[in-house]
Amino acid sequence: MFTNETESRSEQPSKKPDTNFVAYVGPMGNLRQVSLEPGTYSVQKILDTAGMVIKPGYEARVDGETVSPSTIVETGATVYLLKSVAGN
Repeated sequence: MFTNETESRSEQPSKKPDTNFVAYVGPMGNLRQVSLEPGTYSVQKILDTAGMVIKPGYEARVDGETVSPSTIVETGATVYLLKSVAGN
C-alpha cells in the first residue's frame, strides 16, 4: 500500500516546495506538528507555538541530547519532552 501511495504522489504535478519551518514536539506517542514561517527557531519558540511547557521533572531532547529552551533547532527536528532520569 505504501508503494502505491508513493507512486500516485509522484504522478501529481509538482508544486513549489514547502519552505515553512516544521518541527515535531511533545512526549513520546503524542507528538504535534508545528509549522512556522521560514526562519531559525529555538526550542522555546517551538514549545510556545505548540502550547506546551517543560514541566518540572521533564527535559527537552533533540537527537538524543538534552537541550535547553534557547537551543536552536533545524527544520524537521523532533523535540521530545521526556521524564528526567536521575544518574544519566
